[in-house]
Amino acid sequence: MAVLPLILAGPILRRVEPRLVTIWMAFSEPQHVELHLWSEIIKTQKTSTVYEPEIPPDYTATADTQRIGTHFHIAFITLNIEAPKLPLVQNLVYCYNVRFTDTNSSTLRDLKSEGLFADQNNPVTSHFSNMAIGFKEGQLPSFSLPPANIEDLIIMHGSCRKMHGIGKDGLASMDFLIGSYINEPNKRPHQLFLTGDQIYADDVPMMVLPWLSRQGKALFGDDFEEKITVTNSKTANGTLTNFPPNLRRTVTTESAKFSSDDSDSHLITFHEFVALYLFSFSNRLWPTELTNIKEDISDSAMDTIFNDLMSMIDDSANDMRDFLMNAEEKEMFNGTSNEKRNKWEKKMKRMFRKELKNVIEFRDNLPRVYRILANVPVYMMLDDHEITDDWYMTRDWRDKVLSHPLGVNIIRNGLMAYTLFQGWGNDPKSFESGDKATLLTQIKQVAAPGSSEGPSTTVANSIDALLGFDGNDPKIKLHFNVPTGPTTTYVLDTRTMRTFETRHGSPGLLSAAALLQQLPTTPPPLGAEVVFIVSPAPVLGLAVFEELIQPLISAIKSNVYADTEAWALNYAVFESFLATIQKLKKVVILSGDVHFGLTTVMDYFKGADKTRIVQLVSSALKNESDKVGNQHILISGRLQQLQSAAYFPSERLGWKNKVVNVNGPISPRNEMRRHKNPVVLSPQGWFPGSTVTPNADWSWRLDIVADVRPDTDTVGARPEKIRIDTIDPDINLASAPSVKQGYEKVVARHQLAFEDNIARRVVWSSNVGMVRIKKDAGKLSVEHQFWYRLPDDDLYEEPNCYTQHVASLEPTSDTPPQLS
Repeated sequence: MAVLPLILAGPILRRVEPRLVTIWMAFSEPQHVELHLWSEIIKTQKTSTVYEPEIPPDYTATADTQRIGTHFHIAFITLNIEAPKLPLVQNLVYCYNVRFTDTNSSTLRDLKSEGLFADQNNPVTSHFSNMAIGFKEGQLPSFSLPPANIEDLIIMHGSCRKMHGIGKDGLASMDFLIGSYINEPNKRPHQLFLTGDQIYADDVPMMVLPWLSRQGKALFGDDFEEKITVTNSKTANGTLTNFPPNLRRTVTTESAKFSSDDSDSHLITFHEFVALYLFSFSNRLWPTELTNIKEDISDSAMDTIFNDLMSMIDDSANDMRDFLMNAEEKEMFNGTSNEKRNKWEKKMKRMFRKELKNVIEFRDNLPRVYRILANVPVYMMLDDHEITDDWYMTRDWRDKVLSHPLGVNIIRNGLMAYTLFQGWGNDPKSFESGDKATLLTQIKQVAAPGSSEGPSTTVANSIDALLGFDGNDPKIKLHFNVPTGPTTTYVLDTRTMRTFETRHGSPGLLSAAALLQQLPTTPPPLGAEVVFIVSPAPVLGLAVFEELIQPLISAIKSNVYADTEAWALNYAVFESFLATIQKLKKVVILSGDVHFGLTTVMDYFKGADKTRIVQLVSSALKNESDKVGNQHILISGRLQQLQSAAYFPSERLGWKNKVVNVNGPISPRNEMRRHKNPVVLSPQGWFPGSTVTPNADWSWRLDIVADVRPDTDTVGARPEKIRIDTIDPDINLASAPSVKQGYEKVVARHQLAFEDNIARRVVWSSNVGMVRIKKDAGKLSVEHQFWYRLPDDDLYEEPNCYTQHVASLEPTSDTPPQLS
């Protein structure tokens, strides 16, 4: 059995409020855990094995770990600060330590004894294997509450962090932002929102999947077999023999009815889901075979690894081959060398090399990510890739998958893992009783002590009922809200409470009931000047302009815009959502999902009321588009300028429960829409003289924001590293050398922007978003900074704010859209 570290992951700082602090950790053995919290910066100079404080802690809490598997125990430590004890306050930095004692002995350990207080190097790769968790040697991890003054508030957000995704790890950029201001409570980040696709269960690197299976199996014990229901008549142990890497596409598409295009190494078992989360949040479970591998691995060494992968396919169980292989794969893997197999292996080796580069980038940034998660309260909401691509995309998809046992089995495994690693910490009090407490109890019974296999049918059925696999809204509600300084952030679940008008049409991301449950219906209280909403998919993204950019869709073969799950593609639900939040007056929406960064602004008009809604998109943390294929021309700054001029601003007029009459010619598209409810029409492009009655019930105008900072050596300019020389306005058109110099400068400007993914509107580099509220003469605005590293930056290069958008939060003085 693999030798497992005592700490598998953590501490991860989860929900923090003035009277609540929650810490999450995972251990390989049962522990009694103590949280010690101080109201000041604490640094130890002592050489003792464990940290011996000179000052007693101001607050303490204890908990016993909860057993999930033989060697997988979760510590969920909740500090409840009850009166007369004073609550935590703003404008302070709080430090903490976690101490733990093995329940079978009296040995005391803590974060220091486990080496987390100091930097450590991997002598093989010459990179850090651990970075001091408090950002300075001997210093404890820390955090600060969101300040009462909204101008001091710093929120971070990001999404889509794929282990072998292209690009630098954007999440790791936060290490610089925390470390630079570790002792300054109002300059360091106060909350981090991970807005979806924290793991990619459907797209796992081929070199990593075997180790997820092996290490995951070790967590649950060699004497326990996880049962996977493949069909109603076929059950198999969740092993690599039954489910080899690189050979899972057929079984997940045919037996589970999934639709992912990248499912060759799709996660299947619960222990694989658990291991991927641990591999993504921590490097402590990574085996030396992965921690020591280098990008310049020799061909012979790579062949050894690759041949091990191929042997798993060749050794796959005979009674599983009909489920694992289509006819072509059976021909390829018939035990003999053949042309198809040789061609396939060459393709896989090229992919292996490509994945290796990106996996190493991910691995070498994990020490940074580890301590980021320990030093800022983090809130997480899933999207589709935590389970599988396109999860619940349409009614037809949902009904097919939920009627096939393997589909149910995998979704159950993914949601159990989400509960343990993400959902639990978002709102810990909601798990103390009711359906969520029942779910935790049932998860602990999947591999109950003394059982040789699981989950039992009783446990599986109980979990399925809680998760809504009968087609009804689930009993387990994933949405939550959290105090954010003087205001509140509402985090939406847009996956499990959808509405479907047709079997194959675009879904409404929130049903009518979900809108009422998840969003406030009254204006915020006095002093809460802005309301934050987290929607994994952008509400006001580029897909809002789908009717305008269809020519681009046909010309650019990519999925950048072809998003059948976009809010705007079900306009009835989209308009209902806008009508709900317009009461909030000043709204900031945080989103991810789409693999680019963006800021848009909407002015919403209803009678005399005006609402300003600002959409902030930060994506991807690590999953850039490859610079291959004509979709990448969208990086071009010039094309973004042309696109912005052509399609922005966009306007709509809306009526609900009204008969809309048109006097004059009308286009076939508008004639069709005129008979819908609600009626939503563009005010542009009408024939001269046409009129519409009655007046619209509401209207809106949407625009995109650009980085307007100058490329000059002045305060507030773009970073020097990305400044592009201006073109000399005095080019002499009569002079060939002067004209040639002008062309050269134009080409150089566009080439630099392309190579570095630098554009002023849409950000394509892997990034993390920083959100700040500004006030000038009583007028509010939101500043959206995109922090990232450039393609040629080395591992330890400092990131920078290479793109910045600023949008007013004040209602516009412009008139509402009019028919034209």
